Amino acid sequence: MAFTGTSIDLTRLRDSYCAVTAPAPVQPIGQALVVEMGAEPVMVAEADRPAYAEAIATATSFSAAIVGQAVGILAGLGMESPGTVIAPLVRSAVENALAAASSGDGTATIDLSL
Repeated sequence: MAFTGTSIDLTRLRDSYCAVTAPAPVQPIGQALVVEMGAEPVMVAEADRPAYAEAIATATSFSAAIVGQAVGILAGLGMESPGTVIAPLVRSAVENALAAASSGDGTATIDLSL
């Protein structure tokens, strides 16, 4: 989660998950701390933390890079507010991909027909 230092963070935190890694006897304490912050805990084994961190970094950095590249291309065309123009498309593409991942098939189909 990238925090802004504003009240927006509180809303974003409610939609967030926080990894908890702890020995079994104190796992409930870690989970309770996450809930107290307003997020949802997800248990991640110590051995799995590098892969978990890689998944998070991949999703966030790749998404930001691709959106930045698309905005740059549109801005290069002289388009005003390119981020606003592609925002609905990016949101729908990400939501479709996440829905497909949640359904268990791991794939998303994007219809590019006009």
